Amino acid sequence: MKTCVPVVLPTRGHVTPSSCKTGPPHGQTCQFSCLDDFEVDNTQASCNDGVWSSSPVFNCIGKIPKQPLKFVQTLWTLT
Repeated sequence: MKTCVPVVLPTRGHVTPSSCKTGPPHGQTCQFSCLDDFEVDNTQASCNDGVWSSSPVFNCIGKIPKQPLKFVQTLWTLT
């Protein structure tokens, strides 16, 4: 059985298990995640006899902070 090419980590990216960084063996599933306030766009890929089941490429995308709704008070003056 063949190993797959290693996963290339993006900035702030993390992959488990560590064998995914060096060339995962047949049957290994690699889990992708991101550090800090970033979201991953692809969560996993598996190695099947040297071929990835899906793309082993993933990106870490900055989360958009949720803004609280602001109450806007409008004063109307009748003339």
